[in-house]
Amino acid sequence: AVQANMILANGCLAWMSPQESPWFGYEPPQGRDTDGARRWLSEATERTRQEMALSNFYTAIHEFYLDRSAFGTSALYVEPGARRPLNVQCWPVGTFVIDEDAEGNVDTVIREFELTVRQAMQKFGARCSGRVQDMAGQGGAKLHEKVKFLHCIVPRTREEMAAGQDAPSQMPVASIYLERETKHVCRVSGYEEMPVMVSRYLEWGSGLGSLYGWSP
Repeated sequence: AVQANMILANGCLAWMSPQESPWFGYEPPQGRDTDGARRWLSEATERTRQEMALSNFYTAIHEFYLDRSAFGTSALYVEPGARRPLNVQCWPVGTFVIDEDAEGNVDTVIREFELTVRQAMQKFGARCSGRVQDMAGQGGAKLHEKVKFLHCIVPRTREEMAAGQDAPSQMPVASIYLERETKHVCRVSGYEEMPVMVSRYLEWGSGLGSLYGWSP
């Protein structure tokens, strides 16, 4: 079974997103197909390919295919990186839950993850809860204690976007980080579009299964 899963995942990688050869390209929409548009989109395609090659995309997408092949459901998260333009993460199966919109598209993902106190301070700084800041102040072994967080990625309503006080809170997809034990909100921001790509190998609907995929 392990070998079969590797073969399937490697086949998906080689056929759908091979690192060695071009597998996607941008083209102008109908009615705007001009030489200038084609040149601009060709350059954009090449730059995107280069950035993806310099990032950890291909390492993460391989793990993504392994999860998809073995468990039927996988999630790939893409965000701007601190050390590189793209930071790509394959979220482990069992650490996230999903929900669909009225058309069956995944529009909600909530993930549980752990950070050490030191990592939490690096990520959220003064926005950490008083409990985490106190542990950081003690230093030593306290810096390496684990703290559980939730990352909630959910759609905003038009009313919520209209009531937003700044640009991140007016974006259509909300991003909320909170400390699980204290329910302290560490960061609220947003995305222009869904940053998590969720794949289900087979999705037979709630009548026969659930929101999650069926693997081979």
